[in-house]
Amino acid sequence: MEIVQAVVTFMSRFATQLLETMLMFAPVLNRRSLFPLRITLYVSLYSFFPYLLMLLDPGSRIYHFEWLEFGWFNLNWMAVFLACMAGFFFCFKVSLTDLLFFGTAAYAMQHLARNAATLTNAVFGLKGFWAYFDIFVVGVALYVLAYFVFVRRIKKGDELGINNKYILALSVVTILIVYLLSVYVSREERTEYSGKIYAIVCCLLLLILQFGLFERGKDKRERAEIEKMMHGKQAIREINKENIDIINRKCHDLRHQIAAIRAMTGNAAIEKELKDVENAVLIYDSIAKTGNDALDTIITEKSLYCEKHNIKLTYLADVSGLSVMSDVDLYSLFGNAMENAIESVIDIPDPDKRVISMSIGRRGDLISIHIDNYVERPPVFEHGLPVTTKADKQYHGYGLKSIQYIAEKYGGHISVRVEDNVFELDIVIPAIK
Repeated sequence: MEIVQAVVTFMSRFATQLLETMLMFAPVLNRRSLFPLRITLYVSLYSFFPYLLMLLDPGSRIYHFEWLEFGWFNLNWMAVFLACMAGFFFCFKVSLTDLLFFGTAAYAMQHLARNAATLTNAVFGLKGFWAYFDIFVVGVALYVLAYFVFVRRIKKGDELGINNKYILALSVVTILIVYLLSVYVSREERTEYSGKIYAIVCCLLLLILQFGLFERGKDKRERAEIEKMMHGKQAIREINKENIDIINRKCHDLRHQIAAIRAMTGNAAIEKELKDVENAVLIYDSIAKTGNDALDTIITEKSLYCEKHNIKLTYLADVSGLSVMSDVDLYSLFGNAMENAIESVIDIPDPDKRVISMSIGRRGDLISIHIDNYVERPPVFEHGLPVTTKADKQYHGYGLKSIQYIAEKYGGHISVRVEDNVFELDIVIPAIK
């Protein structure tokens, strides 16, 4: 029982709880070389850091060192916080500004959980071992909740965008408020309910603001990346359009020339050669003629690619409502949609399943776009969109996000589903600006 009490007491200490909350961010960070050695050294030294400080002041209590106290204000917890941050920097490849973000979020979570636990202590009158046990259990429960509500939003490879002055300023304000609350609540062993509830509410609001700004910055960066990709692809497709126009004219002229030569000769051998040449210029039949130049370029480009890779592409297009969209957006929306479909079917062994169907129509004041293709393995969905299977997740996976961004830009929406191994993408956009 004494061992259990010692473990529970140790796990309920401020230093241990702060380390627990900091380590929740560890999976999204890149490790430094010799990581096992570094983390072992860090945890060992850090766990006993408060006790090492006691050697400098033998008459002191843990976290109450007179040489770090200045009247009502003291730096005891700040010393532990800085030691925790330093160890994290020692083990992981993280910038100082990102470290500040993680540290302040961890401190706010720790302080929230600690006050919630001490509040239950006060309500139920828990003392001694049971008080520490309550702190430990409530802390673990709230850390798990905080992970799913806040920490899980950050993915490995995400840029935190801490260069944003608002997030940086909020991080500094967070650490100051949480630290001052720590000092206030602990001063003279305060146990008032109001002070603890106030601390809990403050920490919760700070976490909501901090991670809210992170999400906003992440969304802004994704949209900027999508815009950049859209304009880059537009330049390539403008070149493709010019090339397709040239091929179109040449094939048209060649057809007339072949017809003229055939009329001048009845030689069977020459007729065979003419037939081969005529088949070679059937590329003219692959030129899309929907009535929208941007869509024609995309469909023609993808049709030629599909023909080369034995993929059957069928389409039915009523383009009467597409005039509300810019050529850049049309290039990006249809280009990404068709590229995703081609990528999905290109490696399917059965040629009868390498089929892509697209329909574009108008229903009243709405443009309806439907694209479907066969998939061998249904994708995993996250937030309504398939998760990319490519190794470089930081730069891939923008295809459907780009489509969603464009649809929402025009007041529309997209829906994605998989039924009987058929991947279906539906896009609805108002046909009136």
